[in-house]
Amino acid sequence: MKKRWICFLVVLLLLAGCGKKPAKQEIILATTTSTKDSGLLDVILSVFEEKTGYKVSVVSVRVYAQFVRSK
Repeated sequence: MKKRWICFLVVLLLLAGCGKKPAKQEIILATTTSTKDSGLLDVILSVFEEKTGYKVSVVSVRVYAQFVRSK
């Protein structure tokens, strides 16, 4: 009987979150500077934002500089 209640509660919690949009429709995308500088993200993200309604903030990181410093 206890297992049934636990299963019921888990299913109820899962269903409670379905279909709801997050309050803030913004995501952060971390990428390398070369990907951002290539212009590829400008094309891809504009289509993504238009189709999903999410706003994407891009953060670019210089990977090579971090790699050299870690040695």
